[in-house]
Amino acid sequence: MDLSIATLLDFTVLAFLAGTVFYALRLSGQLKILQDSKHELEQLVSNLAINITRAHEAIQEMHEVASTSSETLQDRIRTAQDLSHELQLMTESGDNIADRLETLATSKTAPPQEKRRTAPPRPPVKSVEHFFIRDRDFDEEENTNDETPIEDAFDNLSSRAEKQLASALRRSRGFDA
Repeated sequence: MDLSIATLLDFTVLAFLAGTVFYALRLSGQLKILQDSKHELEQLVSNLAINITRAHEAIQEMHEVASTSSETLQDRIRTAQDLSHELQLMTESGDNIADRLETLATSKTAPPQEKRRTAPPRPPVKSVEHFFIRDRDFDEEENTNDETPIEDAFDNLSSRAEKQLASALRRSRGFDA
C-alpha cells in the first residue's frame, strides 16, 4: 500500500506539474501578445504626438496667413478709399468744367448777361498726394476779362479732357463746320 499511495501522490504531483506547465505556456503566450500590443500602443502614441505637433504647426501657419491676409486686405481697403475719394474729386471737377463749357457754348448764341458764378463753399477734402485738379472757376485769382471771345476761351483750355469736351460741344452747337 505504501507503494500505491506514493505512486498516487507522484501522479497527482505530476498532474499538477503538467497543469502548471500548461498554464505557464499559456501565460507566456498572453504576455507575448501583451508585449506586442505594448509596442503597437507606443507606436500609436508616438504617431499621435507627431500628428498633434503637425496640427499645432498648421494652426500657427494659418494664424500667420490670416494675419498677413488681414494686413493686405486693410491696405487694399485704404487704397480703394483713396481712389474713391480721388474719383469724387475728378467727378466734381468734370461737372464744373462741363458747366463752364456749356456756359461758354451757350453764351455764343445768347447775350452775355450773367456774371461768373461764385464758388460754393468747399467741404474739407482729404489730400491725396498723387492727384491734383486745378479748376479755374474756383481759383483765387479772378479772370477780369469776361469779354474774351468764345473761340479764344476754347483755345485757352489746358487739359485734354477740357479740349475734347469743348470740341464735342462745338460740334453739337454747330460752331465748327
